[in-house]
Amino acid sequence: MQTTRRSFLRTTSCGFGAFALNAMLQQQSVALPSKSNETSPLAVKQPHFWPRAKRIIFLFMSGGPSQMDLFDYKPQLAKRAGKELPYKLPATEATVGLDNTKLMGPISKYHHAGDCGLFMSNLLSHTAKHADDLCVLRACQADSPNHPVAIRQIHTGNLFDVAPSMGSWFSYGLGTENQQLPSYITILPAEGERNYSSAFLPAIHQGTPIQNVTGKSPIRHLTDSSVPKDVQRRRIDLIQQMNRRQLKRLETDQQMEGVIESFELAFRMQAETPKLVNLADESKETLALYGIGDKKTDQFGR
Repeated sequence: MQTTRRSFLRTTSCGFGAFALNAMLQQQSVALPSKSNETSPLAVKQPHFWPRAKRIIFLFMSGGPSQMDLFDYKPQLAKRAGKELPYKLPATEATVGLDNTKLMGPISKYHHAGDCGLFMSNLLSHTAKHADDLCVLRACQADSPNHPVAIRQIHTGNLFDVAPSMGSWFSYGLGTENQQLPSYITILPAEGERNYSSAFLPAIHQGTPIQNVTGKSPIRHLTDSSVPKDVQRRRIDLIQQMNRRQLKRLETDQQMEGVIESFELAFRMQAETPKLVNLADESKETLALYGIGDKKTDQFGR
């Protein structure tokens, strides 16, 4: 199947994931052995080129304020607030019922922040102090006004087809330094598992959701308190024996390989997972920065 460069970038994690992965895989060569001795599919993989970025934190906060109300200053929209559109909208699914709708202006005033003069809402008084450290991209757009579908597009690059999510591509391409935890964790994911699915990639690269950030077991079904740990180990050994026997018959089965690795990873995770949400060692200053202790922001901060 032939595809253009632009089409490939658009359909690979909405372009963003492709650019990030491209930046990490196409810099100078990493000083690692040419072949890893690790057999785990999650072992750290050698990038093709030296990466400039060591860490990427991707925050997708469903339900957040519109970018038009925070970063995207529209002087004409402010001037025409409360008036009808000066032109007729094209007939699309996004414009149904909007013929007589009046324009809504920005919800706050804007100002130039930082030495760079970045337009920013007055609502972001603290963020404005860091304007010179920010890069605001204004080139992203969704192909559907339907929120769940648009959310799927930003995570996978596809509107309707099942495709690997951004995190799954990172896991598949780079592996992870921590073999005791999943290579891809998603915190309180929105709109269903298709947004963190590995799709046609091996199942081990699917995102592991953390649903309960305040409880003892943030990952569902990870532990069974009714069964002693040594019994769990024997159960897993028996299941893995049958899984490997099945895999030997099939010779190559990515889903089965993913299941085998997932069982072993899940057992290791029982000891490591509670540390993910344990904030006991954090200082009061750090907790305060995240709003922990304040009823309005405690859950979000955690």
